[in-house]
Amino acid sequence: MRNVWILSAIAALATTPVMAKTVDFSDDILGRVQAVQNGQARLRVFLNRTLVVERKSGTDAGNTQVNGGVNTVTQEHQLKETIKRGVLGKIVAVNDANISVDNYWHQGTCDGFHIRTVYVTFDPGCNDQACAWAFTRLHDMRQDSPQYDDGTYKVSCLLNSVSDNGLYYLAAVPQNSQYTSVELFSKKGLMKRHMNAPEINDGGVYETNTLKYSIRLQLDLTQLLEIVKQSIDHPGVGNPGPQG
Repeated sequence: MRNVWILSAIAALATTPVMAKTVDFSDDILGRVQAVQNGQARLRVFLNRTLVVERKSGTDAGNTQVNGGVNTVTQEHQLKETIKRGVLGKIVAVNDANISVDNYWHQGTCDGFHIRTVYVTFDPGCNDQACAWAFTRLHDMRQDSPQYDDGTYKVSCLLNSVSDNGLYYLAAVPQNSQYTSVELFSKKGLMKRHMNAPEINDGGVYETNTLKYSIRLQLDLTQLLEIVKQSIDHPGVGNPGPQG
């Protein structure tokens, strides 16, 4: 029965119009590769557009101060990181949701609450989420203070909606303590679009003015089919049968 389900899943992918060998990363795909031994570790993902991250120190460029006849010039330090579309990244961690999409609110602040987050690294030297890039499903989470039946106002965290497409968009970038200012851009060809930061930590994604220009995860269909196919050719992998 399990093999029939997997074969149906492959057939569904193969008949979609995205047979251009590129598909968007989703919950469904994550579930399929996690069902295969080492499937998640073997999967490689990439960005749908080039990502440019510009970091700056908090000092002002060209600021000159005169103190006792000594001129002090402070230069602004900059760091530019570029991840081009097609650069392969690996998933180093998946943090499942600690707020249910069926339970649309909880009493208290939104701090620390999130839906499932996938951490991806494009650096061979990074193997944990502390140095990885975070991606999550697009959703609308906000903090409010509704009035309760007893007339009191209490802080509550409200999850208004979650995207129907289930796609994973960039939600957080690795921190760098040397730079206090961070700006993100989505780029394709010569077109460079500024990306706005999430309003609540763990509660949103970086967005351009038009969502289709935002950064999301994609993968190669051929590789996905090869990973899923393993559970058909070797149905016992990861599921040992009776011993003896």
